[in-house]
Amino acid sequence: MKMKPADRKEYEALTNTAARAKWLLRKGVTAKLTIDPEKLAPAYQAYAAGCSLPNFYQTAEDAVVKSTAWLAAMAGVSNEKVS
Repeated sequence: MKMKPADRKEYEALTNTAARAKWLLRKGVTAKLTIDPEKLAPAYQAYAAGCSLPNFYQTAEDAVVKSTAWLAAMAGVSNEKVS
């Protein structure tokens, strides 16, 4: 997945990790079935605005929930405020 040009411009204008994480949270987190390159096995990876997020998961739900929590931590907001 790739970030749309308008989104990329907006994202790159943000100057710190917390601001970028908040922006990605506003865009929403989704999951896509892919291959975990370390295990060479099917796994889900999370994406926000076309940006792949780290780690691979066994289920799409885990990918979305855990990656949303990770972004919330990076943004300095509680996960409850994201839902």
